[in-house]
Parts: sequence; structure tokens; C-alpha cells
Amino acid sequence: MRVPTYRQQTARTASTGATFFTTQANAGALSAGLRAQAQMFGAAEKVAVDYYANEQKIKRQAELNDANFELKQGLQELQQQQKTRPPKEVLFDDPFGRTTSFTKQGQQKLNEILSKITDKRVRRAFQEASRDSLNTFTINVNQDARNRLIDQNKASGLETGNNLIDAMVMGNPAEREIAKKKLFGDPSTGELGHYETMAADGYIEQVDAVKLERDAQIKLRDRIKQADTAILNSNVNKNVLLAGDVSLPFTQRNSAFSNLTKEIDRAVANNTITADEGQKKKMSAADDTVRAIGLSMLTKSPDATAAFLQMAEGDVDDPVLESAFTMMDAGDRIKVLNDLDTLAKKIDTERREKEEAGENAAAAENKRAYRTIINVDKNNATALEAAKRVHQQLIARNFYTATERKAAEYFLGLNDKPGG
Repeated sequence: MRVPTYRQQTARTASTGATFFTTQANAGALSAGLRAQAQMFGAAEKVAVDYYANEQKIKRQAELNDANFELKQGLQELQQQQKTRPPKEVLFDDPFGRTTSFTKQGQQKLNEILSKITDKRVRRAFQEASRDSLNTFTINVNQDARNRLIDQNKASGLETGNNLIDAMVMGNPAEREIAKKKLFGDPSTGELGHYETMAADGYIEQVDAVKLERDAQIKLRDRIKQADTAILNSNVNKNVLLAGDVSLPFTQRNSAFSNLTKEIDRAVANNTITADEGQKKKMSAADDTVRAIGLSMLTKSPDATAAFLQMAEGDVDDPVLESAFTMMDAGDRIKVLNDLDTLAKKIDTERREKEEAGENAAAAENKRAYRTIINVDKNNATALEAAKRVHQQLIARNFYTATERKAAEYFLGLNDKPGG
């Protein structure tokens, strides 16, 4: 194997590549510890600063949460209070400062809480959050108040409509005309009716206004009819009483009976009652008139039965009675005559019983007086004189029989013989 050989390229020398060593400090190496220490203190300071920042952030957030909670709680209490307040007070401030709206009350509550916050960041954050919260509560509260105000105005409007109907029924002509114009409007001038105005103001729908006006017309017609019917009945009854009072002049009685038929005819013409109702009312009035005349004649006559027989036979000169009988049908005439016959018998029976009761009472009184006379104490001058006066009264009453009179005069000393 052949070993490679090398040839020298330079000459031999005693010089070396090394340098002389001297004493020299390294600045980087010397500051390494300081840098490490500084880094350590910097990190600690950063941790402390971050911790403080977090603490402040947590504190601010807690303060903000407390403020928001207090505001929410305060607004909820105010919201509850508004439900019992008049809607106008909730919505509007009183110009004289007597009441405040919810909006102002909420702002006062917000300002009260804001005045207790000292941190500027918390104040700014609370102002931003509270504005939205207050606006939300205000919208809800005002909407409820507006709904209540609308309901109140609607109820008031409906009540006003009923009052206008009352005025048209019960008022005088001028009041009726004014009420009619307010309730139904005036097409000639374009003036809206009451319910149309309510619809225009938003308290009711237009379709409801049409329905209410139609209902008002029906109600008004019915109530006017009822009122006119009541007036008709009152006038008819008054005329029946006048026509049936035989103590009044004939002209007055005849006029009253004529008026009641005219009243009924007019009511039929005005559609207050139907023609059939009018006919029935005439027959009823005639029946009442006959009964009134009959009762008057029976009670004034000393013999009610005899008076009834004259009436039944037509032997009574009373044109009003004849007119009333003519207006009645046959069945009603028979019934009223039967009733008057029964009444006449009852009147006579009561009179007879009353007379008999009076006679019996008088007889009993006379007998008591007679016993007083025959039992008188002759030794008592006063009693004897009183008994003599009673004796004269019995003579005047025609009480005595001959025997009783002699006996009485004997006891009184007016006759010495009791039976002579």
C-alpha cells in the first residue's frame, strides 16, 4: 500500500497564532443580573397594575349593577303606583306643580341615584344604561295610561249618549231639539253626531259608531213610545174618573168621555199604539166608565138594587152611560151588569146589617137604662133625679111597653101602683 507524502509549502518559523492575554471586563455579562432583577420587578409591577385595574373594573361594575338595580326597583314601584292615579296625571305634568307625570318622576329617581355616584366612568355608563331603562318603563306606563284614558273617555262618551237620549224623551221641546242635534248631528251643516265624533277622536271604531247610532234610534223610539203610552194611560184614566162622576155637570162629564176617545185615536195615528190596541183601550175605558157611573149611582141611592134595575133596563137619563154601553160589546155589557148586580146586593146587605146592628145596640142600651131605673136607690136624691131623666129619654125613644112604663114610674115614685 502506498502512503501519501506531502511537500512543505512554507518555511518553518517560531511564530504562533496566539495573542497575549490581558485583564479585561465584559459589560454585558456584568449587567445580566441587573437586567434579570429589573425584569423581575417589572413583571411584579405589571401584575400589581393589572390586579388594581381588575379590582377597579370589578368595583365599578358592582357599583353600576347596584345603581341599575336600584333604578329598576324604583321604576317598578313608580309603575305600580301609576295604576291607581288618574291617567292624565300619569301622562302630563300639572302646570301649577300639583302633580308630576311618570316621565318626570322617573327622571327624578334617576337623578337621585346619579347624585350618589362619584366615579366618572360609572356615572357615564349608568347614564347610558339608565336612559334605555327609563325609556322602556315610560313607554309601558304611558301606554297603559293612554289605554285607561281612552277607556274612560269612551265610557264617558257612551254615558253622554244615554243622557242625550234621556233629554230627547223627557226634556221640553227646546231641550229635545238640542239633544237631537248633538246626538245625530246636522247634515245641513255637516255637523257630526255624537258617536261619529267619538269615532273621529279614536275612542270607537267607525262601524261601532254606526251601530251605536242605530241602537240609539231604536232605543229612542221605544222610550218615546213608552212615555207617550204612559201619558195616554194617565189622560184616559183622568177622563174616565171625570166621566164616571155623576155629581159633576153633564157637559163636563160628556166632554171628558169624548176627550178620552180622541186621545186614543190620536195615539193610534201617531203609532204609539196599534189600531187593535186602540180598540181594546176604548172598550176598557168604556167598561171603567160604566162601572164608575154604576158605583156612584148605587152608593147614592137608598136602594142599590132598585137603582141597578133601572140601569139594567135603560131607565136612566145619562147620555154618557149610554155612550159607554154602546162602545162595549155584548159580552162585556153582560159581565159588567152581573158585577153591578152583585155589588148592589152587597151594598144593600151591608146597609141592612149595619142598621140591624145599630138597632140591636140601641135596644141593648135602652135595656141597660131601664135596669138602671128599676134598680135606683130612692134614698139617693141625685141618683133618683138622674134616673128620672133617663126615663124621659126612654119615653122619647118609644122604648116602653105599657107594663114597663108603669113599673118604671112606680120605682121612680111617679106612680103608687106598680101595675095600675
